[in-house]
Amino acid sequence: MGAANPAKTERNNLIYARWLRGALLKELAAEHGLSSTRIGQIASREHRANIKATMEKTMAECKSCGAIIVWLRTKQGHNMPVDYHTFNTGDPGIFDLKRGHISHFATCPNASRHRKSL
Repeated sequence: MGAANPAKTERNNLIYARWLRGALLKELAAEHGLSSTRIGQIASREHRANIKATMEKTMAECKSCGAIIVWLRTKQGHNMPVDYHTFNTGDPGIFDLKRGHISHFATCPNASRHRKSL
């Protein structure tokens, strides 16, 4: 494959960012002179790439028990280890009990080793 076109890459990033913030496909299509279908394809492709990059950065193995975990951010900005099986690839990367996330602190048999002392 050839080198990426910087203008097209910038446009795709802009489309994806606006789509994440709730812009309608038809609005984005009108702004960029593309069909709603094409806008959806761009947003979907960028979303998959973003999720893959996020998973590569956030997946880990618990140093105590060896379980696969995913690091998510809490709403307060802290890192939280989450049991991998409770994470869905469509999740935005924020810890949320409503999405079914389970903190690994709740399931790790060695969690007490990792608690911060006050």
